[in-house]
Amino acid sequence: MDWLDSMQWLEPDLTALDAVLGVLPGDDYGPCGARCRDGHACKAHKVQGSKRCRMHGGLSTGPRTSEGIERIREANTRRWAEYRATKAIQRPELPG
Repeated sequence: MDWLDSMQWLEPDLTALDAVLGVLPGDDYGPCGARCRDGHACKAHKVQGSKRCRMHGGLSTGPRTSEGIERIREANTRRWAEYRATKAIQRPELPG
C-alpha cells in the first residue's frame, strides 16, 4: 500500500457540496467567461442552466408577457411614489 493511497481520506467529498448548491451531475458549472470591463474573462461560476453568471445575465431576464410588464410598471410607480414622499419629508429647509 502506497502512502499516497492512504491519504485519500483527505480529498473532499464534492458530491455533498454539489447537492447543497443544486449542481446536477454533468452540469457545466465552470467559469462564466464573459468579458469584464477591464478586458479579462469573468471567473465567477455560471448560474445553473445558463451560460453566464449572475452578474452577466444568468438570472432573470425580466417580464416577457404584457401582464408581467404591467405588473412591474405598477410596482415601480408605487415604489417611486413612496420614495419621493419620504424624501420630501426629510428635505431640509433652505435658508433665505
